[in-house]
Amino acid sequence: MNLINSTKIFSSLMIASIENNTAIFSLNTDILETNLINLLVIFFLLIYQGRPFFTALLEERRKAVLDKIKKSENSYNEALEKLKEAKSKLAQAELAAKQIYEEAEAVAESIKKTGLAQLEKDIKRIEETTQSSINNQQLSVVTYLRQQVALLALRRVVSQLKNYLKPELHSQFIDRKILQLRKQK
Repeated sequence: MNLINSTKIFSSLMIASIENNTAIFSLNTDILETNLINLLVIFFLLIYQGRPFFTALLEERRKAVLDKIKKSENSYNEALEKLKEAKSKLAQAELAAKQIYEEAEAVAESIKKTGLAQLEKDIKRIEETTQSSINNQQLSVVTYLRQQVALLALRRVVSQLKNYLKPELHSQFIDRKILQLRKQK
C-alpha cells in the first residue's frame, strides 16, 4: 500500500512521455496538479504540531530504557553479591567437609587401634577360658576315670572275694572285724 502511494506521488511530480520507443522524464511544475502545497502543509503540521508529541514519546521511551538498564545493573550487582556469598559458603562447606573427613579418619584409626586392642584382649580371654574349660574337662574326665577304675577294682575284689570266701570264712571274717572294732572303742 505504501509503495503504491509513493509511486502516485512520484508520478504526479514527474511526467513521462514515450516517443519513438524512448522514455523521457521531466519535472511537472504545476503546483496545483502535483498536490505539492498539500504535502508541504501536512509535513509542516507534522513537524510543528507533532514535535512535542514525538519528543514526549521518545523521552518516555528513553526513561523506560534507562530504568530497565538500572534494573539490569541492580540485578547484575545482586547476582554478583549472591555469587560471592555462594562461593564463600562453598569454601566454608569444603573446609567443613575436609575437617569432617580428617576427624572421621582419626576416629576410624582410633577405633581400629581400640578394636585391635580389644580383639587381643578378647583372644586372650577366650584362650584362658578355653584352657580353663579344657583343664576342667580333663579334671572331670580324670575324676570319672578314677571312679570307674575304683568301681571296677571294687567289683573285681568283690568278685574275687566271692570266689575265695565261702560263707563260713565270710562269717569268721565279719566276726573278727567286729571284735577289732569293739577293742578300738
